[in-house]
Amino acid sequence: MLTRNIYRRLDSQSGFSLIELAVVLVIIGVVIGSFIGTLNSRIESSRYIDTLSELDDIKVALYGYAVSKNPPHLPCPDCRTGSCAALTAGNIANDGLEDRNGIDCDANVDGTLGNLPWHTLGIGDRDAWANRYSYWVSETVVHDTGTALDLTTAIISATINTRTGENIAVLTNAAAAIVLSHGSNNYGAISVDAVMRPNAIADDEVENTNNDNVFVSRNITEPGAVTTSGDDFEFDDVLVWISAYEYKGNMVQAGVLPKPEPEP
Repeated sequence: MLTRNIYRRLDSQSGFSLIELAVVLVIIGVVIGSFIGTLNSRIESSRYIDTLSELDDIKVALYGYAVSKNPPHLPCPDCRTGSCAALTAGNIANDGLEDRNGIDCDANVDGTLGNLPWHTLGIGDRDAWANRYSYWVSETVVHDTGTALDLTTAIISATINTRTGENIAVLTNAAAAIVLSHGSNNYGAISVDAVMRPNAIADDEVENTNNDNVFVSRNITEPGAVTTSGDDFEFDDVLVWISAYEYKGNMVQAGVLPKPEPEP
């Protein structure tokens, strides 16, 4: 009898109740969910770091292109599907080659975003989210015939603003060329398969896709972020730009533009 009672006690204490199992499963779920969230965050951070690094490489490639030309000039955009009213014979949209028509570009370069001509520049064809880099360039610095650019040439430029909450400030009003990734939400981007992503919603991302000469570069915010007044504040675009003075200075340093004459 004593031996039987001992076995019964051991048997009654050998398993978990349903409540205990449920608690354990909840804890495991929380741990796994936290791990996945952290992993996704690290992956996205890595993608942004890689994109920033590639954008710096793109600037170097643009300068390399410019100094190899006579007269020095930057490449035209590669037209997006439907972004050019008419392509010059032989030019094809979204093929990575600049779409040039002699001195001019097929895109209305001072009002229309194109793709970065990755094939012409010999660089990667996509950002970390499998979209094309967008490219805006001043018509002043793409001319490959006629009067060469010199230090006295006034360059038609774009403005780049930044924002903190409701407050807008000008970062520069002298951008001669801009390259941008539309980030992880893909709004306003075009895929490597020439598929247009959904249109931008938040004001600052709309500014980077509305085909004018004003752009925005600011801190990244989470999806669904709003300002104190309730305006959509989501933003994850990543931009680099070449200022008109930076462009001229690098051309002088490379020896393809003459140094200014010393004042008497």
